[in-house]
Amino acid sequence: MCQVTDGDVEQLTKKPDLRGGRDCMKCGEKAVVVARINDPLCRECFVTYFTHRFRATIGKSRLIRDGDKVLVAVSGGQNSCAMLNLIKKGLSVAAQKKLRFVPTLVYIDEGVVTGQSRTERTTNQKTVCKYFDESGFPWHTSALEEVVNGSGTSTISPVRSCYDDGCKQSHDAVADRLDGLRIEEDEKVKRLEELLAHTKSLTAKQDLVQKLRHKLLLHLAKQYGCCKVMLGNTSTSLSASILANIAQGRGAAVPLDMGFSDDRHGDISFVRPMRELTNREVALYNRLCDVESTFIPNLSTMAGEYSSISTLTESFINGLQADFPSTVSTVFR
Repeated sequence: MCQVTDGDVEQLTKKPDLRGGRDCMKCGEKAVVVARINDPLCRECFVTYFTHRFRATIGKSRLIRDGDKVLVAVSGGQNSCAMLNLIKKGLSVAAQKKLRFVPTLVYIDEGVVTGQSRTERTTNQKTVCKYFDESGFPWHTSALEEVVNGSGTSTISPVRSCYDDGCKQSHDAVADRLDGLRIEEDEKVKRLEELLAHTKSLTAKQDLVQKLRHKLLLHLAKQYGCCKVMLGNTSTSLSASILANIAQGRGAAVPLDMGFSDDRHGDISFVRPMRELTNREVALYNRLCDVESTFIPNLSTMAGEYSSISTLTESFINGLQADFPSTVSTVFR
């Protein structure tokens, strides 16, 4: 009969008391944040730590080689904008050890899922495209309804791009052009809305949207000659997904769904360079480095804790993590 002893279970560590101020464990200066579980760090040391975790995750995998074209998925949220900022710094002239891959940015408009108006969707696109312009990297935009054609079958239609005959357009010009194109895409929007309407539970809808998103990203990667698709999933979101997948009977797929690389899609792999960082660390980095991000509603926005398996596991992980900072790392192992 199987038995579990106390030595087999890692004890969760209580949140440390930070009152009274502490010194940086690296340089001795006044600490401004506490990284990991109980490591006080000053601003400079925290940024160095954060950047190193990101670059080390990419480096130790040895999957992204020099000159690889990588499609970077940016939603405009905190995680993906932090990832974009790290990539920009890693490819800058001032970087000591430059990243060697060639990034192409993409934003997928999912406004149809939450019933946003055309004006709201265009505003979101303009905001994210402003971040893209500031990065200096080539970028493109698409919409989730592109994955469904007029007959309702799952095929990919031509993708809207910010590059036309090799000339980059401003994000305002792109948004104006996209607004006109949407008039011709009402049928696709209608078909996707019908598909979502026939998906009754929020859990099923979230799963459907994720699969459609990944299918569209794979097509975009093939279209632009990219061999990798970079996602902004953190250890916090992945820990919640681990529990959600197990609850839905997909435990066998956890290693690929949560690992650094998911190579189930042939020549194109999904990679997760932010997987060693928590949502809290990302928020601190964005605050200390003035990284801009925007909030775009999704299916779980304003949803109750028990609305879906994903929202329940996310609430469970975040609740434990608030008092026991080792929760995420324990689940992750």
